[in-house]
Amino acid sequence: SVLPVIIITTTDCAVASVLPVIILWDLVSVCNHRRHLLAAPITANESVQIDNLFRDRWRSLLSVDDLVANVVGVLDTLGVLNNTYIFFTSDHGYQLGQLRLPMCKLNVYEHDIRIPFVARGPGIRAGLSFNDFGSNVDLAPTILDLAGLPHDDLDGRSMAPTLTSQAPPAPADDCHYIEYLSLGSVVRMDHLVDTQNNTYRALRCISKAYGNILFAEFTDLSDWNFKNPNFFEYFDLDSDPYQLKNIYSQIPAATIATLRARLQALFTCRGAACRSAIADAALDPKHAAVSS
Repeated sequence: SVLPVIIITTTDCAVASVLPVIILWDLVSVCNHRRHLLAAPITANESVQIDNLFRDRWRSLLSVDDLVANVVGVLDTLGVLNNTYIFFTSDHGYQLGQLRLPMCKLNVYEHDIRIPFVARGPGIRAGLSFNDFGSNVDLAPTILDLAGLPHDDLDGRSMAPTLTSQAPPAPADDCHYIEYLSLGSVVRMDHLVDTQNNTYRALRCISKAYGNILFAEFTDLSDWNFKNPNFFEYFDLDSDPYQLKNIYSQIPAATIATLRARLQALFTCRGAACRSAIADAALDPKHAAVSS
């Protein structure tokens, strides 16, 4: 999804004396969430450490800001700025106390999986934003497409048509695949942020078929090929934007079977087959209503 990118332009490194409120700070859900989320509250001392880390991460953006300015300046000096595409993004999100998870990035929830994406270049309208969404796997096809090079053998899809279209952006109608192989027991500040059975694969959809949802299946690290998933989560982010209420048990069996089949297809696909599986996942007939 496209999120704002914070670029600090001040030279004062004493930034963020008043920190923004983190909505899920130290909040725990007992509605059928993963067990490692049922942790002890974050202590006052841990809160200070997390606040300091937040400030340090903002301070680090001062150097990122300098880097971006220098690159743009060199391109301008060489006279090629207006013929160059520039992408600003990240490889993952981050957590800083949400759901009692101190600093890390290993979970399936929005604060860990959402990344910024800002682009400029020939054909991209200034100020353009759109509700469609992509993922890291779409970057290489996008770059190759903009360069006029083939990319059919890659798993992702090109976002170039959306970026360069002069028409109003269409509503999002897509699903994206997420996969994570657990690192085992990972502890931050005496809080467990990863476990052996936090190995997961998931579909994050904003589509006509399913709405705005996250579906995830979890298994043990030894079951890396997902033969025996042992836990499932399903969140409706329209009614539950902070993913606090797992409604998996209320979803029709036919919907779950379809979603699991799509996960398996995306787990094993290559190239164009992946794009077909994504399209199928997004466009299945709508049957994802919560059971009465």
